Amino acid sequence: MNLYRDTTIQVRCDIQGNLTKPIPVYKGVRQGCILAPLLFNLYLNDLSAFISLEAHHSKLAAVSIPLLLYADDAVLLSFSKIGLRQILRAFGGYCEENCLTINYSKTKIMVFSKNQRRSKWTLNGHSLEQVKTFKYLGITFQSSRGWTSQRSAVIQSAKNSAMALVRFFYTRGGQFLPAAMKVFQAKVLPQLLFRIPIWILGFSGALEQVLSAYLRKLFGVSNCVPSAVLRLEAGCHSVECTAWTWALKYWLKLYAGPDSGFLQLVRKDNYTTLWSKSIQEKLLRVGFSSNFLITQDLLRVQQILTRRIKDIDLQYSLSSARTTCSPVSLGLV
Repeated sequence: MNLYRDTTIQVRCDIQGNLTKPIPVYKGVRQGCILAPLLFNLYLNDLSAFISLEAHHSKLAAVSIPLLLYADDAVLLSFSKIGLRQILRAFGGYCEENCLTINYSKTKIMVFSKNQRRSKWTLNGHSLEQVKTFKYLGITFQSSRGWTSQRSAVIQSAKNSAMALVRFFYTRGGQFLPAAMKVFQAKVLPQLLFRIPIWILGFSGALEQVLSAYLRKLFGVSNCVPSAVLRLEAGCHSVECTAWTWALKYWLKLYAGPDSGFLQLVRKDNYTTLWSKSIQEKLLRVGFSSNFLITQDLLRVQQILTRRIKDIDLQYSLSSARTTCSPVSLGLV
């Protein structure tokens, strides 16, 4: 532990770069220190047990899940207003007892319900705002349990990147289509489908339009040319094809992965979510049974499933391309 013996800091005090005299540091860890995550986990190790003393927890396979932790981001869960108030009091007491500072301005309350009645919430005497949307780990959740806000956010982000690529394509990009498509696949598509396995139920044609608009700009064609023709010419699959491929791969990892920890609870839980039901319906539509897939080799199944979805998407594109104003129907492709 010589790294932390006689630790000091200095502060730059003017534009010339002059530093103050060394200031002794008795708390905290160095920036980027590999010990930080371990020490943080050890420090908060008893938080879950402390919160678990309260009632009305969310449950997964009959196991109480009162708390979600990702680094210093904490989510407190409860089925009832009374239960959440109890957990908030317990959490506030824990933080005071362990000298932890809560960022009250960033602490929000979200009630998932059709009835959007607002209530007053406090934590250690500080008022907390009840919100309809909240971004957690990059995903915007809505109290209505919809995905409109998440979809709008990723579409706007992807559009900005796509338009920047189009400008580069016609200026310094040399109008080289293969490179433009590779950059789209590597940069724009991950923005458009950010964490799509979680919100696949929120997929809509609006996401597909981002790719279509990008291809129209690259090819310089009018809106009457079907998007399917543009995808065939560019040699790419639809956004929907990629979205469902990623979502189904995620489902396979969830149900065919290691039988331990959180994954084990997910598999044992008897409640069938709308997300799980939609995944299984999609599997049946592409010709697979979920019960069969989870008993096979994970890597092999992922490859077969990906190939099947892409083949179906290609057939759909070929069929859709044979429409009015289509180069395919005119015999030009």
